Amino acid sequence: MKLKVWLERLENKLQLILNKQVLMSAALGFTLGLMLPTYVLLKSNKIELGDVGEWAGAIATFLAVGVSLYLASSSDKADVRMQKVKFDSRPDRKFSSVEIINYGKSGTSIKLSLKLDEKFFESFIGQFDNDLIKSVKAASLSRALNSAIIDDAGNGIDHTNRYFIDAKKSFVVLIDTRKIINWLKKNSPLSEGGQLIMVMHDMNNSIQKERLDRIEFTSNRDMAEIRDS
Repeated sequence: MKLKVWLERLENKLQLILNKQVLMSAALGFTLGLMLPTYVLLKSNKIELGDVGEWAGAIATFLAVGVSLYLASSSDKADVRMQKVKFDSRPDRKFSSVEIINYGKSGTSIKLSLKLDEKFFESFIGQFDNDLIKSVKAASLSRALNSAIIDDAGNGIDHTNRYFIDAKKSFVVLIDTRKIINWLKKNSPLSEGGQLIMVMHDMNNSIQKERLDRIEFTSNRDMAEIRDS
């Protein structure tokens, strides 16, 4: 599996280079830049046809190979997308689902992670005075969120690992929203709502984000105050 992922990464890097329109335009411009002056010199009978013909033929062959590789890479590349299946943030409902779909003609690998929206994050961190505590809480929140991503068999999905997806295939990941809510109840001083966001990194490190619905919770401290009032 590791060899397959490595080969896929190498193939995707090659596709990334070939898919750059700037490179293709530069190759075409270079070829035309050589052929036009050659044509002018031929018309003026200042150089021999044989040598120039062989040279121009070699350039044309090189360009044809480049165009063929470009077209092949364009038609066979992976096309991975995310699609929210369902989401329910009520405490009695445990899971939400996101489907990962590869519409392309080649397999690839991805990384998945989970975060809460920036507004929630700033509000959550802002409740702590000490910079060290802020850093620790931010890291703890990240671990809690990513530990809530599992596959449909109940196995955890490590956000630091890549997962291979074949061409024209899909798989579903589940988000244990109850686990996230319970962690926030214990670790957030104040009640706060936030929107979950699934983040996907592809082989070229391009990022896709799927916005999920909001989760709401009441912190243990606020619950205690409500009971005492």
